[in-house]
Amino acid sequence: MDVFYIDKIEQGINKEVVDKDRKKDLKSDLKVYSKSVKEFNKVRKNQLKDLRKKNLDRSTTEEWYAEFYASRMQERIKHQKTFIDQRIVLQQKITDDEWDAIMKGASDEVTKQTEKEQRKEMKKKDKNLFRVQEKAIVDNIAEQDRRRILLEAFGVYEALYDQIHESYENINVNETQILADKDASEEEMIILAELLNEQRVELYGGYTVYLIAMQALVTDEEWTPIMKAFNKLLE
Repeated sequence: MDVFYIDKIEQGINKEVVDKDRKKDLKSDLKVYSKSVKEFNKVRKNQLKDLRKKNLDRSTTEEWYAEFYASRMQERIKHQKTFIDQRIVLQQKITDDEWDAIMKGASDEVTKQTEKEQRKEMKKKDKNLFRVQEKAIVDNIAEQDRRRILLEAFGVYEALYDQIHESYENINVNETQILADKDASEEEMIILAELLNEQRVELYGGYTVYLIAMQALVTDEEWTPIMKAFNKLLE
């Protein structure tokens, strides 16, 4: 969820920081981050539960979606500040040599996870959840013109999702210099966070446009099975 957190940072500190007092101090700082992550994930889990429920209601308005995503963004920005603040603290307390070694471990972890995701994608390409949504449209919309319009609208949303997902995947210590830079400033990280948040807002917009368009094109009977399939994308 957070690009500013260093992969395997705790393991890196355990391995590279020799002084026991400094190691204890750094691990104490990490607890602030861990607590924030748990809080964010708990809120996010409840928010997604609410979203899936509202998605099944064909009368859910565009205004509700706008308010929902504004609330999610406020929560995200609050936690991003904590992540950035803790990142600055770690940068100041870790020595140059320790940082270089820790970042080498983080880089290796990113490479490992990227390769793992690529293998995973190859195995599940026929089970892609976007195809599940397409199948739900085909299976439940008998009228050819409506089916075509819905599939085209969903294709626009999927293309936007893929574009933004790829952008997020490319932001890591191997591809983004400031994430590997011990001297990265708070201002630089805030600019990066704002860029990511703008992309997320764009995705939220695409999501809402697709669902509101679908409301006008399907019946109540058609809506439920199609949206049950769509909700799988949120799991």
